[in-house]
Formats: sequence, structure tokens, C-alpha cells
Amino acid sequence: MLSLSAENPFNGQDYRGASISYLLMDAASGRVCEAYQPEKLLSSASIVKLFSTATALEVLGSEHRFDTYLFHDGQVRDGVLHGNLWILPLGDPSLGSALFYEHPFAFLDEWTAALQKAGIRQLKGSVRLLDIWADEQAVSPYWIWEDLGNYYAAGVYSAAVYENALDLHLHSGAVGSPVALQSMYPSLPSFQFDVQVLAANNRKDSAYVYGVPYQAKRRVYGSIPAGRENFRVRADNPNPTASLRWLWQEHLLRSGVAIGEVLSFEEGVSKQLPSLFSASLQSPEDISRTMASHASQGRLLYHHTSPALSEIIKVTNFKSNNLLAEYLARHAAWHLGEALPLSAGASLRAMLDFWKNKGLDLSGCSLKDACGLAPQTAFSPAFLADVLRYMCLESANADVFMASIPLAGKEGTLRSLAVDVPGALRLKSGSMSGVRCYAGYYTLPAVNAELAGSAAAPPASRYILVLMINRSHLPTARLLSDIRQWLKANLPR
Repeated sequence: MLSLSAENPFNGQDYRGASISYLLMDAASGRVCEAYQPEKLLSSASIVKLFSTATALEVLGSEHRFDTYLFHDGQVRDGVLHGNLWILPLGDPSLGSALFYEHPFAFLDEWTAALQKAGIRQLKGSVRLLDIWADEQAVSPYWIWEDLGNYYAAGVYSAAVYENALDLHLHSGAVGSPVALQSMYPSLPSFQFDVQVLAANNRKDSAYVYGVPYQAKRRVYGSIPAGRENFRVRADNPNPTASLRWLWQEHLLRSGVAIGEVLSFEEGVSKQLPSLFSASLQSPEDISRTMASHASQGRLLYHHTSPALSEIIKVTNFKSNNLLAEYLARHAAWHLGEALPLSAGASLRAMLDFWKNKGLDLSGCSLKDACGLAPQTAFSPAFLADVLRYMCLESANADVFMASIPLAGKEGTLRSLAVDVPGALRLKSGSMSGVRCYAGYYTLPAVNAELAGSAAAPPASRYILVLMINRSHLPTARLLSDIRQWLKANLPR
């Protein structure tokens, strides 16, 4: 359709300043069922994560896992390591994450146990970290100042720990009184928080953190509910690479491992390869060969691996986690041939080239980040529909990808969008100020219920849906009501 019909809920004075674009397509045939301005690029928010997770799945495979290596550069004699302990983090975004582990920092126990298994009770050198995986531009230059410093705008570093976030525990008194910072978790030295937050007569968290990567000082403005003993506000961690090295050093000391040279928080992170490395490390294959060599010489102490990619992308889409999406983009680019250290720009170009080589028209995509936090990141419904169609028709990972998208009204960020339709509606949501988007699949059950589940059953009908609304100033409840009305009227039965 070229214009909105009179009965369309988006055709009215309340939407006169908004930009609307949508596409409903039969996946098998490519037949367009409903469309309005499907070639129009609009700010896409978190539905961008469908593009990033699809790319990661296709490049890496559903069983891929991310690595962190522990090794030493010396000799072990009588329980004493004459040399240094090294951490080589390779961008595992699940490390120390409560999204994946009941006890996020249990990995430190595992690492220390690996030293004990190797018979190391004393260290003559220091604990060091090799920071070669990511470049120093941790956040997208297209992210806005209002977001930087908050947990949902945490940057990409060689190491990720506790989702690159810090929990600030605040105490609030009477309405209008200043709020006090009680503690920070994980507890780290060097970081300073200038808390200029007031107690307010409301129930929501309206405190925002401001700061940039590698800057140890953060300012916190806004308000939190009055009369709270321990109110949590999440900030980003401006230096998780140094944090990981320091946290393990502290854990070793508490575990009774003597360390010859105890380094400060800022020390011990190096971009220079230790002398025991005879060649540069660039590709995943370089890393694997080098670590296999260290293992054969007894230098490799522990190989830490993440959960499978299938689990990570499900959390990415169910929780709409920005950090995971950004790390997945870097990993996809690395396995597509990008050299270390990985940058955001090179990663985005590598992902676009991947889809261009599959025949997709990139004119419907303006990619400025991998998670959709950048307002300038824009897709057209037609472009994203092409990606979604490829994933359900041609990808060996079709089932894994489908399962990573929440069921409307039941799962993840789609719990609030229950729609009374006969089929299974799996959608990824995306929202920011003035933006509301949905994209995914609608699957009708097999026509013959008696044959359902048997080899003779006719295939279910599957449709691809992308709906994008920009520059709407309507309340969320009204938008959701109109979106439900549109879905009920247009989804096939």
C-alpha cells in the first residue's frame, strides 16, 4: 500500500509529525502482504541487535566460545614461579557476568585453583595482563553524552568483567536531601564518584552517570526515591582491563599466594608481547597455535571459555543487552579477517561486507554501532527483512536464531506486548526517545491439526514483520495500544 488507509491506527492527527515504515512479507515466497514506505531508513534502536546476532551466528557458528588464557613466562621450582603470571583476555563478554553465572566472580576461584594444581604457591614476579585484542576507542563516537557513563553504554575493551559495569549503592533520606554513596561493587581503587543526587518523592531511578572511557572520575546527577537504605545505580566501568588484572591479584593475595611485586591498579597492563612470544599475534589461528605451544611447554595454566554463542545471542536479544551486541560485532570482524587490535569502525565495515557478499542491498542500512544505541544507526524495513529472510530460509542456524527472539507477551522485553493472534509472534523490540520499533517472525501452525508433528504435516506459514515508528511523542501506553491494533488487523489468520 502506498498510503495509510483510514482505519489504520497510524493514520491520524496524533501521528502527523511521525515517520512510519513497515513491511509484512511471506517468508517463503517473498510476497509482500502489507507495506508502507518499506525503503525508508529510520532510526532503528535495538532491533539492530538482530542484524548483529545474525552476523555473529553465521560467521562463528552456534557452538563457538570465547577465550581467556592464563600463562606464565618463567620456571616453576619447589612451588615458586620465577617469572610473571599473565592474563590474555580475548573479549569474552560473559566473564564475571550475572547474566550467565549465579556467582559472577567464581571464575577467580577457578583461576586460583589452576595455580594450586600447577603447584604454584609463590610468585617471584608480578601479575600482568596482555591488552592486545581491542583498540582504545571503547565506545562509538556516535553515542550521545547523556548515555556515556551509564551501564547500558559500557565500552568494549580487551577484557570484560561483570558486564563492564559497577554497582553504586546509595543511601537516601528525606525528600530534597542529598544522597550518599555507601559502597561500590566490585570494590576497586582509583575510581571517584561525585554524587550530586537528591532524594525525591517518586518510585523510579532517575539518576544518570556521566563520564568517558579510561577516566577514573564519574559524576552522578538526578534523583532516586527517598528513604532508601541501599538503592542500586549502575555505572559503566571505565577500565575493566585493569580491573580484571587487579581483581585477580587481590584474590591471589587473599588466597595466600605470595607475590613478589604487588602492582598498583594502574600498573601491569601491557600492549607489548612478552619475550617468550616469537611471533606477532593477529588472527584467532595465531592465538590457538601459540597457546598450544605454551601448553606443551607447561606454561599454559588455564584456558577459560564462555558459554556457547547460542546462549549468548539469546541473552543479547531477550535482555536487549548493548554490551553483548558490541562484543559480538568485534568477534565477527576478527574471524572475518580484521587484524588486532579490533576497532568499532572496522568491525562494522566487516559485517556490512559480509552481507554485501551475500547479495544484500546495503542502501537500506546506515550502521553506526552494533547495538542501536546510536540515534544515527538506521535501517529500512526492506533491508532488515532481507536479513531475516536469509536467516530463516538459508541459514544452518535458523532454529537457534529464531529461539533467540522473544515470544510476544511471554518472554524478554516482549512481555508487555501480548497480542491475540493464532500464530507464534517472535519479535525484537527497539526503543529510545521518540522511537519504537519491532522486527521478527510470525508463524502460523500447520493447517491440518491431526497431522501436526508428523512427516506428512504441511509446513507452517511464516511471515517476516518489521514495523518502525520515529518521532512520535505519544505516551508508551498509547503507542502499544495502536501497535496491538495494527498487528491484530494485519497478521494473517
